[in-house]
Amino acid sequence: MPLPDDVQAALVDAYVAGESVSAIVTAHQIGRATLYKVLREHGVELGRGFHGRAKEWTAAELEQVRAMRLGGASKERIRVAFGTDQVRADRALRQLGLDRMPAPEPEPEPPSALDLAARGVPVDRAELLKAIKPR
Repeated sequence: MPLPDDVQAALVDAYVAGESVSAIVTAHQIGRATLYKVLREHGVELGRGFHGRAKEWTAAELEQVRAMRLGGASKERIRVAFGTDQVRADRALRQLGLDRMPAPEPEPEPPSALDLAARGVPVDRAELLKAIKPR
C-alpha cells in the first residue's frame, strides 16, 4: 500500500534536513527500502552512506561554491546553501582546491622610524636612535 503524500513529504523533509536513516525509519515504522524508494521517487540525492552515488557538481554550481568560499563561507554554509550532504560539499571544495580556508593576508609591517625619516616624515629622535642602534 503506497504511503500517503503527507507521510512521503515528511520522509523527504527529514532526510534532506540531515536526520539519520535509522531515526527516520524508526519514527515512521517503515523499512529502509521503502524510505529509499520514496526518496528516489521524489528526486532526492542519495549521497549519504553507501545507498547511492552523489550527483556530480555542474560547472555553474562549482563557480558558485568557489565564489562563496572565497567570500568566506564555511563548509557548513555551503552545504546548507546547496541542500547537500557534507561529503558532497567536501568533494566540491577539494575539487576546487579550497578545502581549507584561504589564509588571510598578513598585516603589513608598519614602517620603521628610519624609513619614515628617509621619507622626510618627522620622527621622534628616541625612536630614530632605537632604529639605528643594534641591540
